Amino acid sequence: MHRIVIVGGGVTGLVAAYTLLTEAKERGLPIQCTVIERERRWGGKVRSLRTGGMVIEMGPDAILRRKPWAAELCRRLGLREKMVEMAASGSYVRWGRRLLPLPAGLSFLVPTQLGPFVRSPLFSLAGKVRMGLEYFLPPSRAAGDEALGDFVRRRLGREALERLAEPLLSGIYAGDVDRLSLLATFPQLRAMEEEHGGLLRAALAQRRRARASGAASGQSAFFSLQGGLETLIDTLIERLAPAELVRGDAVAAILPQGHSGNGVRPEESGRYRIVLESGRSLPADGVLLAAPAYVQAELLKDLAPEAARILAGIEYASVAGVVLVYPKSSVGPLPPGTGYVVPRQSGGPVTACTWASEKWPHVAPPGRTLLRCHFGKAGREDVTLWSDERLLEEAKREVAQTMGVTAEPESWHIVRWPRALPQYAVGHLDRIAAVERALESLPGLVATGAAFRGVGVPDCVRQGQEAARALLGRICLA
Repeated sequence: MHRIVIVGGGVTGLVAAYTLLTEAKERGLPIQCTVIERERRWGGKVRSLRTGGMVIEMGPDAILRRKPWAAELCRRLGLREKMVEMAASGSYVRWGRRLLPLPAGLSFLVPTQLGPFVRSPLFSLAGKVRMGLEYFLPPSRAAGDEALGDFVRRRLGREALERLAEPLLSGIYAGDVDRLSLLATFPQLRAMEEEHGGLLRAALAQRRRARASGAASGQSAFFSLQGGLETLIDTLIERLAPAELVRGDAVAAILPQGHSGNGVRPEESGRYRIVLESGRSLPADGVLLAAPAYVQAELLKDLAPEAARILAGIEYASVAGVVLVYPKSSVGPLPPGTGYVVPRQSGGPVTACTWASEKWPHVAPPGRTLLRCHFGKAGREDVTLWSDERLLEEAKREVAQTMGVTAEPESWHIVRWPRALPQYAVGHLDRIAAVERALESLPGLVATGAAFRGVGVPDCVRQGQEAARALLGRICLA
C-alpha cells in the first residue's frame, strides 16, 4: 500500500487527490490517500454562498473555457448539465466617473475591427494612432522575460496600457503590471510577437483562419455551474470517498521517517512522517504540497532550504469583496454587459464592479439585483483590514457615483482574502524551475499550486493533475 499525503485542500489539492485515486485504480496500484486542509472548509478561494434563493460567489465566479482542463474535469465528473453560459457579454472601463464600453472586436487587447475601434471614446486620437502603428513595429530581438507593462507599452503604447491592459490584466492577478512577468502570466503575447511579427498581425491572422474554417462555437468564453463554482468542490469531495479527508488541522512538520534529530534525510530513509498541529503523526511514501507558497516554504525550510527560500520570496496580494443585494425596482436597468474595471489612474479603492445577476442567470431570483464590488491589488493590501462598515460604505458610494444607485441595499455580504493571489514577478518561471530542481533529491515529494504556473481554476486543475501523475510515476519507479 502506497500512502500519499496531500497538503492543501483547495482546487489543486482536491484535483490531485481525485487524479491519484482514479489513475491508481486504473493501473492497479494500491493507494491510500490523505488530504489535509488547515481551514474548516474545502475549496480554497472557491466559495459559493447559497442563501435566500441566491448564489453569491465569494471567490472566483467564472471558469475560462479556452483553458480546457476545468471544463473537461466537469464533464468527467458528470457536471455537463450544470454548466451555465453567461447571460450577458461586453464590459466597460470606468474612466473618471464615465463608463466607456470596450470596443467590439478586441482580441486579447488587440483591435481587429477598425470601425468600433475608431469610434471608441476610450482612447484619444493620438492613442488610437499609436496602437495602429503597432502593425509596423518590428518584433523585439531580446530574449528572456520582461514586465507585462513594459511589453504592452512597447507594442501598443501608454494609453493602451493605462486604459485597457492595466485594468483588465492586473485584475486577474491583482498585481502591478510593471512587475508582473510576461512569460508567467500571458506568454501568448510573446508568442504572437515572435510568430507573426506583432500583435495586430497575429490577431488578423487568427481572424482570417477562423473565417476560412467557418469556426463559430456559439459558446461564451466563460462558464459557471448551477449552485455556484463550489458545486465542483462538493462533487470532488463526494468522489474522494476512499480518501481520508482532514479539515481544521494543519501540517506542523514534514520529517524523514524515523527522524530523531540525528540528521537522517529523506533520500536515506525513502519515507516521511507528517506531523500535524493536533499532535497526530502520519507515515507517507509520497507527499504532494498544494498549499500557498509561504506555507510550503515553512514546511521545507529544513528539508530543502533553497526551495524554501525561493518560495518564501513569492509575494501575495490581498483582496476583498462586497456583494450588494437590491430589489431590481430600486436599481433600474443597468447598461448591457457584465460590469466594469477601474484603471489605477481613475483612483478610488474599488478595482472592478460585476453585475452578477446580469452576468449569470442562476445567481438571483427574479426581482433581485446583485452587484459585486472588488477591492484591493498589489500595494493596497490594507483593504482586508478595513472594517465592514468602511467596506460597505465604499461599495455603496461606488455604485451611487457610477451607476446612480442610491437606494439602500436590502442585504450585503463581505469577504476578505488576505494574501490571496501570488504575484508572478519578472523571472518567476526561472525561480519555479529552481524550486523544482531543488526538490529533485527528495524522493516522493512534489510541490505545486497557484503560486507555481497559474492562478485560475483551469490552471489549478491542470497543475493538480500533472503533480499527481508525476508523483504516481515516481512511486511506480520506486
